[in-house]
Amino acid sequence: MGVELSRGMNGTGFGLAPDGFGVSLITGALPRGKDSTIENDTKRVGVGRRFSMRKVDLVDATETDEQLMNRAAKDDLVAFEALVARHQKRVYRMASRMLASDEDAWDVSQEIFIKIYHARRSYVENAKFTTWLYRIAHNAVIDKIRQIKRHAKVVSMEDMLTEVQGHLSSAHKALELDEVTGKMSEALARLSERQRSMVLLKYYEGCSINEIAEVFDCATGTVKATLFQAIRNLRKNLARSGLVTAEVNS
Repeated sequence: MGVELSRGMNGTGFGLAPDGFGVSLITGALPRGKDSTIENDTKRVGVGRRFSMRKVDLVDATETDEQLMNRAAKDDLVAFEALVARHQKRVYRMASRMLASDEDAWDVSQEIFIKIYHARRSYVENAKFTTWLYRIAHNAVIDKIRQIKRHAKVVSMEDMLTEVQGHLSSAHKALELDEVTGKMSEALARLSERQRSMVLLKYYEGCSINEIAEVFDCATGTVKATLFQAIRNLRKNLARSGLVTAEVNS
């Protein structure tokens, strides 16, 4: 059974549609390409009728991600669609902060949900879904970065600035936020893929140290050490821009 994702026509988000070959995921919530039209999108979807997004309403809103994934693992497409609808923006946001173009972020977002669909039966019952999702998403993004062979960039650093301020001097406080944000983007882009990914999970997605350790399949001490080194490197990178001093306090 195959899975194909395609930009949708009505902006309602991811949808599922049975066809003669498997399941198609249809989305309109993510950025649309220049050639995205009703006619072109219909061609992308292929043969088969649409699986109505209204069927998501049949899902109990109180059902947890884990309960929905348990159902999806047993080929419940309505449950899977509900999961996609819940997490599509989060997945795209993570991808767009790691990749250098919206189109690449769109492509890898498709790949992530395709991977989840194909791996649905390997899901360990009642395991935390978001941790499983982040692990698949992280691996897919890193694969994409290596595939396109160019550095990733990170945008919109306001959330992370609050967390990082304690490690930085007060020199930047008088600067405009957008200037600081731009410098922070450049500094983060210079981090290693592993450091940048952990920083995004910790400061953007609010993951705990334990959750990040599960995503990377490593010890919590490794996560703490990596984040500490990432902050040190951020400071060095920001020092080049004159925002902070080069000295790092242990």
